[in-house]
Amino acid sequence: MKILLITYKFPPDVGGVSSSSYRIAKSYRNRGNDVFVVDLGSNSEDIKFSFYDGFKVIRGSEKNYVNLFELLIYKLNIKFDFIHSIYFYPSSFLGYLISKKLNIPHMASGRGNDVDKLMLNPLYFPTIISSLKEAEVVTAVSSQMRDFLEKILKREVVFIKNGFEPLVPIQQVKFKKRKKIFRLGFSGEMRKKKGMDVLLQSLAILRDSGFKFKFLLVGDIREKEKDAFFILLKKYRLKKIVEITGFLKGIDYVKSLLDIDLYLHPSLRDGMPNGIIEAMYYKIPVLGSKVGGIIDLLEDGRGILIPYSNREALTKSIIKYLENRDKYSLMIENAHNFVVKELTSDIEIDHFLREIKKFL
Repeated sequence: MKILLITYKFPPDVGGVSSSSYRIAKSYRNRGNDVFVVDLGSNSEDIKFSFYDGFKVIRGSEKNYVNLFELLIYKLNIKFDFIHSIYFYPSSFLGYLISKKLNIPHMASGRGNDVDKLMLNPLYFPTIISSLKEAEVVTAVSSQMRDFLEKILKREVVFIKNGFEPLVPIQQVKFKKRKKIFRLGFSGEMRKKKGMDVLLQSLAILRDSGFKFKFLLVGDIREKEKDAFFILLKKYRLKKIVEITGFLKGIDYVKSLLDIDLYLHPSLRDGMPNGIIEAMYYKIPVLGSKVGGIIDLLEDGRGILIPYSNREALTKSIIKYLENRDKYSLMIENAHNFVVKELTSDIEIDHFLREIKKFL
């Protein structure tokens, strides 16, 4: 089959949408399909052609919808079998228009911010709703998102969990002995959405309570929010406690991730974070907020769940873990086994193909 994959971000961009889009594209290709990618994450008014890992990628934005539409419909001369849009806006709107013009099925997949943020904006809401009501398949990356969308759209929405492919198989990982200095940590792109303010406040409370620890950010801070982050770092006197690695790849990333003793993810809103899944796989205990797909990942004894935006609950849960670390071994094993058995990329792509093939 020839698949048109329309996304909001694609590598070399970083972030959850980018890595998920890349994983899904690879999974389609591994099943013998041709995948043509449109990346709408550019801020430029120009359309650029590029290649990434063998994928043909057109990079554009909503600023050049008209030219992208004409290019895909009239100029490329490619007969697509179906369209998969990842991220509801701007991806699903372009997918919806092309699907109607070419009379081919369209699947729209929600990831996180597109529902928790964009759908709450009256400028985007009508466009998103109209495109989703007309899509043959709508998928959500969390059960919470699915339930919310079904109430709004009054149609079926399919919950499909994120897939996962380890950068390094756990059998090849050499686990270090416990360090003298306990390390709390996070991986990815730190920003306000990830609970940045609550997290830094909690670290300050822990330090003032006499606990000795370091905080390791395996990644970096979103460029637009760096000033706010470093203002808080200075305000709470955390410069000597916080270490930032910058974005890493491959074995370097895994080695730094394994330096974390307790993974913290107090998001204000989220889909199904790749960073949490990676921590679960590598047997790093996870503490996360009760939002989005974090609930689906950590419920049933697979992690520590805390209320939304609650620094007291976050601090108390960290202290409880620090004082009872040996009692969490079953939780850690449950989390690892869940990822291995239920979050493979093969399972994820099977679900996508099963849904779209109903309309081919």
